[in-house]
Amino acid sequence: MIRASPGHCATVDPIEGAEAQWPGEAKISGRATTAGATAGGQEGDRFHADIAQVVHTHLNEEATRLVVEWWTPEQGLRRVERE
Repeated sequence: MIRASPGHCATVDPIEGAEAQWPGEAKISGRATTAGATAGGQEGDRFHADIAQVVHTHLNEEATRLVVEWWTPEQGLRRVERE
């Protein structure tokens, strides 16, 4: 079985007056393939994850700019800041 849907954390808006403390939003995409049953008598399945991209969107320390950081296996870590 192959699963190919992106995952992300819960979206929470920054709190007015405490924008710099906002943790941001994270997303991950790729494929997960089954790798068999778990060992040691525990019920469940194991998966192998092939990560295609990870994105973290947050504010800079001053909470004046939006920061988008993303990673791919081919290009490594990149970062842009926007007003």
